[in-house]
Amino acid sequence: MNIRNTIKAAIVALPLMFGHGSAAAQKITHTAVKDTARTTAVDTLKAMDNMAVDARTFVMNKADSVAKAKADSVARAAEDSIAIAKSETVASNRTKLAADVSAVVGGTKMPGVAPKVHVAVERGKNLIDVSAFHSASGGKTTFMVDGQYSRLFQSKKNKNLQYSVGAGASNTVLRDVPGGWDDYGVLSPRVTAGVRYKTALKKGSKNAPNLSLKAEAGPAANIKFVAQTHADDRKFKPGFYMNTEAAVGKKHWEGFVNAGHHPYVGFNGGVGVRYKF
Repeated sequence: MNIRNTIKAAIVALPLMFGHGSAAAQKITHTAVKDTARTTAVDTLKAMDNMAVDARTFVMNKADSVAKAKADSVARAAEDSIAIAKSETVASNRTKLAADVSAVVGGTKMPGVAPKVHVAVERGKNLIDVSAFHSASGGKTTFMVDGQYSRLFQSKKNKNLQYSVGAGASNTVLRDVPGGWDDYGVLSPRVTAGVRYKTALKKGSKNAPNLSLKAEAGPAANIKFVAQTHADDRKFKPGFYMNTEAAVGKKHWEGFVNAGHHPYVGFNGGVGVRYKF
């Protein structure tokens, strides 16, 4: 007997019970009340069980949704990291070429201001620098050709910072006409270690100018050799090499100033402009 039939039987039996009806009517009423209570309780338990199932299903679905969203987020972050790493790898392996011209002043062996040209080729961790300058005044001439190879190492804690170790040499040819046409050369080998730092002057802007700083120094030597007729007249003298530079620019162009010490020429400084291909 379902709850509806039970309620109907109770409705039929109630008037008989209150109207001094038979015991059968009272029994019907009593049975109807018990059935109604039992059925109501069963239906309530079923409803509560269904609600529990629905709630559990909702919670599980919500948990699955959150877990999936988190997994998707982690996957996207991983993909972005891989893409960035690949782009940085491609960029680091690309051959970079830069050329600059500057005016060099100072130096005890420089008779005047010297125009200087410099070319740098960088690929991956390898950097090659080649430069030359010429200074002339009052019959004295200083001409120098310089070359250096450097190995670059990226800092693990700061992506803007690099370390370098290198080896290079310069050959300086001097000529003094008033002094009796005396010309000779000096070979100056060296080893260096240094740091390089580059950062945007305005964070979050792709068109902001960049600031670049570098410094390197190390022991060097001067090996002097005179004219061909006196090729055996060689002199060795220890020295030191230092070079510092600060540059500001964006995209292809930048201006720079530098200062340093050459083992033979002495202290010197310069200012110039650079184009990066």
